[in-house]
Amino acid sequence: WCHVEQMPEDWFLTPPQWERDLSAAHDADTALARFLRDHGDSPQADEARRIQERVRDTLVRHEIYVANFYGNRDHHAAAASRLRGVLSRHRGSSFEPLALLRLGEAFLRLGQTPEARGAFVQLRERFPQAAEGEAAAVHLARIGPGPTTAVQLDDVAPADDSGATEDEIGRAHV
Repeated sequence: WCHVEQMPEDWFLTPPQWERDLSAAHDADTALARFLRDHGDSPQADEARRIQERVRDTLVRHEIYVANFYGNRDHHAAAASRLRGVLSRHRGSSFEPLALLRLGEAFLRLGQTPEARGAFVQLRERFPQAAEGEAAAVHLARIGPGPTTAVQLDDVAPADDSGATEDEIGRAHV
């Protein structure tokens, strides 16, 4: 639990937790995964799973924050790569609908309409009740019918082709 305790906390005069250094969150996720692998049937396993979910939500929010940072600076390929990484590594996250919506929007800005359509369709099919589904429907109506390319998530590694440093990302409150 010590890694979880080292994670930055939200305080009204500081940026949100996911906008700051998350090395402690990565360490906590690794330690919790190891604990659950080795002691998944222990009395503390349920609490460890709850904590790990909270830690992973923080990590996902950070990745989406970084993707937004890149997208706001017209580095849409870097944004798309980050979002594909979120979708690949964090299946089941409550942030999947948002990541799919942002991925589709990044593809639109890259001129990759079939890929954008694929992200929006996947969002509508997998998460029909999600609030982001309405925005996806608007995008789909605007771009109209045509070829659709499914979102490919295998072997996605985080790419940073934007030239931005982590320090610049940390200073920008997008």
